Amino acid sequence: MCGAYRCVGLLVLPYRYVFEWVSSFSSCSLYDQCMPSFVRPTFTFSMLVCCMFPTPIRAQEQAADRVIVRRETSRRQTTYTGRVLDYTNKILRFRLQTSGGVRQFKTSEILSIATPQVEQHQQGAELFKAGKYQEAVVALEAATRNEPRDWVRRDILALLAQVHLRHGNRIAAADAFVRLTNSDPNTHHFASIPLWWSDDPIDAAGQRKASTWLSSPNLSAQLIGASALFQFPETRVEAVARFEKLARSGRAQVIDLARTQQWRTRLTEDKPFSDVEIRSWRGRLQSMESAQRAGPWFLLGQAYSKRREHDQSALAYLWVPLVYSEDWSLAAEANFAAAGSLEKAGRLPEAESLYRETSRRFQNTRFAERAEERLRPRKQQPPSSTNQK
Repeated sequence: MCGAYRCVGLLVLPYRYVFEWVSSFSSCSLYDQCMPSFVRPTFTFSMLVCCMFPTPIRAQEQAADRVIVRRETSRRQTTYTGRVLDYTNKILRFRLQTSGGVRQFKTSEILSIATPQVEQHQQGAELFKAGKYQEAVVALEAATRNEPRDWVRRDILALLAQVHLRHGNRIAAADAFVRLTNSDPNTHHFASIPLWWSDDPIDAAGQRKASTWLSSPNLSAQLIGASALFQFPETRVEAVARFEKLARSGRAQVIDLARTQQWRTRLTEDKPFSDVEIRSWRGRLQSMESAQRAGPWFLLGQAYSKRREHDQSALAYLWVPLVYSEDWSLAAEANFAAAGSLEKAGRLPEAESLYRETSRRFQNTRFAERAEERLRPRKQQPPSSTNQK
């Protein structure tokens, strides 16, 4: 018992000085002159509570944001310290720490942003880098609930979409991206929109969700839904009609992707591709923002394959895994398709090398398994008998 009392005494002892300070302040003449008598007890009690139980301040409220900007009219980089108020596809609004004034910068002028993150945001990013995708999803979902700033929460949703895509769950990636664009339709993350460019499998629940996106007022959601439903004969007409509507939407990013999604209709036809069509497709592809070109390169590879130009087909496919591998499943499919094109061209050593790369680099994807199947007959071939007598 004596030990317990000593522990309690050690805990209470520091607050003795708090009581003495509050008591001395309450007894001073200024307190008596300026404070009405009916307020004094409440004021004294409030001071005591504030001293004994100070309110913790979150890390993101303590530290300032740091933004590095390069103005279009100058090559010089400038660092600003303060607080990001909003960050969209077009502008960044920033309150300066020194003067409290608000500055506005074009998004294209922003080189980098350093901002404090909630713990789950940091954990999710680290787990993603470590390849622990399920744990990363749990952490990032928690971060979306705990992060109070809208613009940072949108960054978390963009990262969450990337994690789902890397884990092979395109429906979940699309759902996270729709949540992001519901908050900011003009997001600067638009280039990472997780569209379907091939017949990536979708279950019944995914079909229902895609139908919901198709009827959403959110243009990005409509584009995602149409790209998903195109592969099903019963919804293809509706998907194509939506591509046509979105191609007239007035939003440049949506227009470019809607028009290239329409190429999928052309690829279902038996009619051979003309030189004019191929030049037209390449011209549109090269006029798009670089970050949006993964899917169009994949479709161009299919067009070359239909023309039996297998070397050109392989080159088009390889743009995806070599330059635009953020869409991991599409990159795996493109790498596998490039190997198939080289095999058709009779370039067997190069094809085998790409099959091996698909199996090794894109593990845990269905294309890694298919690449192993293509390699298996070669492993089972008997040794060459050219040197036998």
